Amino acid sequence: MRGKVRDSTTKEGISDVLISTTPSTKTAISDSNGTFIISDIEGGNYILHFLKKGYHHDSLLVNVGKYESKDIKHDLRKIDYKKDITLSTDYLTYHFKGNTLVIPIRIKNHTDTTIYYGKCGGTPIFATSKYNNGNWSMSGFWGNPCLAIYLWETMNVQPYSSSFDSLYVTSTGIYKFFLLYGWSYENSISDTLVSNQFEVVE
Repeated sequence: MRGKVRDSTTKEGISDVLISTTPSTKTAISDSNGTFIISDIEGGNYILHFLKKGYHHDSLLVNVGKYESKDIKHDLRKIDYKKDITLSTDYLTYHFKGNTLVIPIRIKNHTDTTIYYGKCGGTPIFATSKYNNGNWSMSGFWGNPCLAIYLWETMNVQPYSSSFDSLYVTSTGIYKFFLLYGWSYENSISDTLVSNQFEVVE
């Protein structure tokens, strides 16, 4: 089997695409022109798997006859991270002390060819707190990258008491994830990806 892997939009060859087969035979990596070759295999039906970070994982069924050379062209669609990405988080319990919120969180990226597990815990978020209409409103930015994804953290917490000291009670809120392009929030594009319920406890 020989072929070429192209970008579905530009129709240009894609380099460094991992091509594997089911049933398992040999693997190949596309060259700078997007071309590849898998040689010395028996005739039969094969599923070709195309894997490249930044592109949607794709597969193609190919029938190879005995002593036949099969030519293949296949297009991969680039991931639009603003539209296509899918994230999820575990249900977690957070501990709030003063103005520091430590969030041990694990993010799973289900879209970018592989499921990534990134433990982003142990880093404090220094949040600004203000009293607003009986609710505590806290917001902060986690500046450290986690799997090339930044977290913009926003909470609205309703304590049992209006005093600041009573913020140590169990409350509920929404944790929102944003995908950010660029190194700072001010000059980047953001899009809400996941909302996850959480608890704030003493």
